[in-house]
Amino acid sequence: MTNVKLDGVYLYVEDLERAIFFYESFLGTKVKHRYEDRWAEFSDKKKGFKLSLFNPFYDQEIIESRDYRKYFDDNYKDFFLKELAQLKIKHHNAVLRLYTEDILAEYERIEALRPMMITSLMRVKYSAPYRFFQLSDPDGNILEVYTIEKS
Repeated sequence: MTNVKLDGVYLYVEDLERAIFFYESFLGTKVKHRYEDRWAEFSDKKKGFKLSLFNPFYDQEIIESRDYRKYFDDNYKDFFLKELAQLKIKHHNAVLRLYTEDILAEYERIEALRPMMITSLMRVKYSAPYRFFQLSDPDGNILEVYTIEKS
């Protein structure tokens, strides 16, 4: 039995300001949540769906110039350096995002399915600390399962 639900999609973007301007104009709505130049989120509460924009270059700057442990764990840093740093924004830019209350149970369940690729469980803490992992489907599309950590 699965305990994940479709939550939204996020797009990798090179220029968050430019992307926000485009999507605010295109969707006719304002950003509902934003974290500096890293993340912006549009949400439709009636439909329960979110479109988010993620600038991975923000994290790259933190890894290169600050104490990254303030914001994320070593698993995320290693994942970023190996995978995201090689990201070609123009060719691979969407991630299907799924929410779960029990991240550990879902990680074990999905790991047993033996997906083509599955990352370690990672933790990121900017405005709202969350844990997540990514996996790929048979066609190489990236899915992310996450939970918001409770204080």
